[in-house]
Amino acid sequence: MSPILYYMPEGAPSRGVLFLIRYLKLDVQLKLVRTYMNENMDPAYLKLNPAHTVPTLEDNGLILTDSQAIGMYLVEQYAAKTNLFGNSVRERALITQRMFFNSTLFYETRNLLAPIIYGNVQKYDENIIKKIFDKLEFLNIFLKDQDYVAGKYVTIADFFIVNNIITLMNLNMDLTKFTNITEWVSRMKPLTGFVECEQGAISVAKMILSKLK
Repeated sequence: MSPILYYMPEGAPSRGVLFLIRYLKLDVQLKLVRTYMNENMDPAYLKLNPAHTVPTLEDNGLILTDSQAIGMYLVEQYAAKTNLFGNSVRERALITQRMFFNSTLFYETRNLLAPIIYGNVQKYDENIIKKIFDKLEFLNIFLKDQDYVAGKYVTIADFFIVNNIITLMNLNMDLTKFTNITEWVSRMKPLTGFVECEQGAISVAKMILSKLK
């Protein structure tokens, strides 16, 4: 039986996993679970993931509920011959560090957007935007003199980080001063799965922009 991914295309974490699946052409069943429609509170889903977060991966009795852990598992289990998770302890350590960085970036992005999506907030919190842009400064440095976030070739970290970035871009945030980031996004665009993931970013951006005043 093929793995099942419970996902939400509007969510950057889900899109990171989806991008990997499409890029690797993995046989994974996709099932929609949209938090903004409370589908993550369905009893059957709560049995799988009591924390009711999205995404969740189910694979022959294994349940994983963190997007980047899911990505690492899929690569190691089904695409171990690729270099997406590095070829040495040092490379894997750097890739993992970049994913930890992504978690901090997503934390701030979620803090900015969740009150708009799920609450009655109708404007951005400028303090949070500053925190996001501070993190983008670091990402821009990571990409100095290298094509991808952890080195000269694409890795798991790129698939997750780029989905946070395209969310911000589709929210009309001006990232043009981060030239290393914008050039890197251009390198990611031709990869299989990018266009589908960007549609999810466009969808959530429309949802958010329609609520802003």
